[in-house]
Amino acid sequence: MSALVAAVVILACGGGDDSRGRGTVAGNVSDLDGNPVRGGLIFANGDRAKSTRTNSTGAYLLLNVREGNSRVSAEITKNGVTYYGENVIAVFANEASKSLNITVGRADQLAKLTGTVRNRFSDPVEGARVFANSGDLSSSMAVTDKNGRYTINALHPNRPYTIQASALGFDSDTDSFTLGIRQERRQDFVLSNPRDVGFNPPNDLSAVAWTSPKEVTRSPQAARTHEAIKQMLDPRRAERAKTRRPMVTALGNWIEVDLYWTPIVNDSLLGYGIYRGVEAQGQTRGIEFLRDPLAGFFADQDQDLREGRAYFYEITALNVLYPDTFNSESDFSNRFGVRPIGDMTVRSVSKNPLRFNWNVASGAERYVVYVYDRLPDFGVSPLWPVTQAEFDAATTTGTSLTYTGPTLGAGTHYYFVVALDSRDGNDAVSVSPVISFTAN
Repeated sequence: MSALVAAVVILACGGGDDSRGRGTVAGNVSDLDGNPVRGGLIFANGDRAKSTRTNSTGAYLLLNVREGNSRVSAEITKNGVTYYGENVIAVFANEASKSLNITVGRADQLAKLTGTVRNRFSDPVEGARVFANSGDLSSSMAVTDKNGRYTINALHPNRPYTIQASALGFDSDTDSFTLGIRQERRQDFVLSNPRDVGFNPPNDLSAVAWTSPKEVTRSPQAARTHEAIKQMLDPRRAERAKTRRPMVTALGNWIEVDLYWTPIVNDSLLGYGIYRGVEAQGQTRGIEFLRDPLAGFFADQDQDLREGRAYFYEITALNVLYPDTFNSESDFSNRFGVRPIGDMTVRSVSKNPLRFNWNVASGAERYVVYVYDRLPDFGVSPLWPVTQAEFDAATTTGTSLTYTGPTLGAGTHYYFVVALDSRDGNDAVSVSPVISFTAN
């Protein structure tokens, strides 16, 4: 049985009980503006006694979560206001569940969606999944009980949602609407007979491999700076919630490969098969069944990813009859290869003239220096470079660069970061720590 088929079979079986084993859940918590939530309380299935906290980048690792469908909650109180969010994930024993991101909003404003999922004979459909997506690349999800009932508790008001009910062996039912503050809406779905649709695969698959430091600076405020820098270098990252990245490089830093494609809009779509290989023309193997028909993004956070090694990705589209018919899985998409590059480390800044220095990083083709007049953050643009001419001046193939930007104020604190890439379609990027310096 293939890895994809095994995942589909397990998901089709619904939830589990405490006797079936335990797994771990990893992910990231952000607010409605995409900022990481630090110090948030994370717990599963209402059990606050077995909780954890998000770290300085909003990441969390929750251990000993029971196998099956689990509801993971995030909660934090700031200035007397409680913020809350939740999501549902299928947990597998002895495996780390990937990419469970949670967005929190004011607990006193959250909206709720309830209803039933039935077949065309009005029979309840147990184990159906209801997805709610408001433009993010990750959906909120609920699973129906034996009576076909579902509840999504923590939806955010005044955001347009696409809602889709989906189950193996049925075509999906889709609707869209915007919820008001504290609105409780009932939305029932009727799933029709499945169509054995033969999908064309997405053929715009692309990927970026990121290598980034596990710590930004010693300042707590700097914890979110690297996500802002990554969004500047790759604007597509602004369209999704951040995810936890395993530490795998020689210096214990993070490698993650982000996959992007244009979602297929069709009620017969079940999800996507994610495949990875190590040869440009060789065979790939299934590494994940992405059970989200509204998705256009996947983060490969496998702890076996290593710098300097080439990885090649393909995806397939799966229809609601997978794996039972010839048409149920599409051909492979285009194959996209990346090679994660090494850690980016910097040396002391030279003065008179101001010169930035760093060490050679494995696989690097060019380096770009960015200078900020305040700590990099969401909405903070570099002081230099700004124009194309300045960008050219800030780019080098060497390991040092003399500053030629606007005049800096003597005694004023500034920040710089060095980004390097492979220049091969900008498909591999490494980012240095953010370093502060004082201008002469």
